[in-house]
Amino acid sequence: SVGNGPSAEQKFTVSGENLTNDIVITSPTNYEVSTTTGANFASSKTLTQTGGTVNATTIYVRLKSGLSAGTFNSEIINITSTDSQTKTVTCNGSVGSPAISVGTVTAFGSQVTGTTSANKTYTVSGTYLSANIDLTAPTGFEISTTSNSGFGSTLSLSPTNGTVSSTTIYLRFAPTQLQTYSGEITHSSTGVTTQNVAVSGTGSLIAPTATAATSVGGNAFTANWNTVVGATGYELDVYQGSGTASDLIISEYLEGSANNKYIEIFNGTASAIDLTNY
Repeated sequence: SVGNGPSAEQKFTVSGENLTNDIVITSPTNYEVSTTTGANFASSKTLTQTGGTVNATTIYVRLKSGLSAGTFNSEIINITSTDSQTKTVTCNGSVGSPAISVGTVTAFGSQVTGTTSANKTYTVSGTYLSANIDLTAPTGFEISTTSNSGFGSTLSLSPTNGTVSSTTIYLRFAPTQLQTYSGEITHSSTGVTTQNVAVSGTGSLIAPTATAATSVGGNAFTANWNTVVGATGYELDVYQGSGTASDLIISEYLEGSANNKYIEIFNGTASAIDLTNY
């Protein structure tokens, strides 16, 4: 039986001939019977004889609702009629407590905002269920039953005869803010203890790409880089070398007509140079 009942129906047929009275069908303590599928179940049913005959009649039997979890085997349905031999039908059944089982996932770590992570997976299953398993993911996370489509914040798994077979859930991280994300994916169903899967990750920015410096001078330059969406500031590290040149450097030379010539000399030695003898 799913949950605490009633269970799915089973059936058998009853008929009689040369009877002197009606047939009475009496169910045991934890079962009930009916001559109509899905309705009118009771602890007993009477089949009226006509001219000593009861034509073949289908009897439906099921476990009652409201039963505690347990096994209800070897319980006897008695089928009686005055001056006739009693017939019996043995009933076996059980009521299970509804339950949901879930796996776990590891943390996602850092993920650039506006992008989605690679998938992680875990499994979900359920037994003795009377309703769907409903999954809800926290902000920043998306779930699906397929690896490359159908992602969203919620989904439902439908039971078959009270059971959800082990199902793979695909999970991805899709941060939109520079912050730490943490929470739980909830897995709930009617009359069942909710099960949770913890998830976490951090939204981050992509590093800016440096481009060529401009306005380069002897003691200054303009640094340039591609802007990053969402960034509110940038940090620039500048390295100033400590080494010096070992000699003078002719940095520019121009030769014109007659005596119109000049050179530019750069002193990178960090020492005074006497050019008297040059």
